[in-house]
Formats: sequence, structure tokens, C-alpha cells
Amino acid sequence: MRPVKILVYGHYGSGKTTFVGGVADVPELSPAILLVAEDGTESIESKIGNGITLSPRIRTYANAVAYVNQAVLSKDYKTVIFDSATAMLQILLEEACDRNDHQAPTWQEWNEANFQMQRLFRALYASDKNIIVTSLARSFNPKSRAGANSNAPHTHCGLDVNPTSSRRLLEFTSYAWSIHRKDENSNTRVLLTQPKKLRDGLTWEAKTRSEVAIPPIIENPSIPELFNTYIKKAESNT
Repeated sequence: MRPVKILVYGHYGSGKTTFVGGVADVPELSPAILLVAEDGTESIESKIGNGITLSPRIRTYANAVAYVNQAVLSKDYKTVIFDSATAMLQILLEEACDRNDHQAPTWQEWNEANFQMQRLFRALYASDKNIIVTSLARSFNPKSRAGANSNAPHTHCGLDVNPTSSRRLLEFTSYAWSIHRKDENSNTRVLLTQPKKLRDGLTWEAKTRSEVAIPPIIENPSIPELFNTYIKKAESNT
């Protein structure tokens, strides 16, 4: 089976890290290495050392390049998990502001950050490893033309990185999965598998439900379930 490239995005606290920790329970994907650019690995503590190796914390672009190169060249891992694209972009912008001694990044610095992100994730996705990248998500504005039912899972859409970086991430992705809590008071996680046509040029913002077909919603998803039910079948047919 060819390597799979997966993007998992959702709101803060939606369970992205817990979800991707399921890689440890899939023989075809384990062992894995988790490259971390943000806090929040407590939920998969039991997996660390049991199918998942935790890298040192990424704090600079130089860190990220070094750890990515080591991970993709290593023969010790079948899968590289990068957590998260959003945190990596923040690191890049903070480095730019520190270098130039100002508080807000300029357009030129945004463009440079986009280029660095593209170069970093191209190295990941061009490798012969399975790749999983996480990212925070952005909600629709309840007052936008996306519709009034702003609390429904299908209105929670879009990566919380700028449009250029979003497109770059999606270009390299075989599967893009949106994961969210069912509602604000629930621990149930809902997975929305993103339609492929979102990767073919449609913008993330201001798309109505009629413009983007919403696929079936899977509650309490797990990596083993999705791998065995969807990915293994799809990849064996390619």
C-alpha cells in the first residue's frame, strides 16, 4: 500500500491529538514519531513509548527542518505526525518579528512564512512515510452568508492558517478530515470527511451547504476504524 497523507483539523480541545494517537494501534502505521510544535500531548501519554516516539519540542524553523529531515530519513518509523501546522506558522511569524524588532508581521514576512511552510511540508509529503498533519480550524461567522445554523458541525470549516498556507497543505494531502465536538457541552467527537472538491480550488470561507456537499458524519471516530474501513480499501484499489 502506498503511503497515506492525512490532514486532521479542528477547534482547540476537539481531540485532534487524542485522535491521531490512534496511529499506535494500527500495525500499518506504527511505529510513528510525533513532531510537536505546541503543548497538549498529555492525552496520549500512554502511547508514548508504545507505538509513538515523541520528538523534542519544535521552537524554531531550524528545529523543524532538522526534525523533519531526521524523521523522514529514519528507518525506525512508518509514520510522521506533525502537530501542528498552525503552531508552526506562529513560530515563523514570531521569528520574523523578532528579527526585525516589530510586533506585527508585514506582508513580505507573511509571504516568506508561506514559502517556509511550503518547503517544510513538501519535504514531509514527498517522503515515503505516512504523514499526518494537524491544524486548528476556523468557524464560519454566524452572520455570514454561510447560514444561520452556526452551531451545526458542518459550519465549522476551514484551517486556522492563512489561505495560501491552507491551499499548500491541501495540495499535498490524500485525506482531509475535520474533527469537532458534537456540541459545546459534549465530549462526543464528530468527524466530517472533507469533500475532495474543496482541494480543487474552492475557497474555505463563505460556502453555503448547497455549494459544498456535506458527507456523512462519523461520531466517535478513531484512526484504526477509519484506516480499516476507508483507507485500506481505497488505497488497495489504486
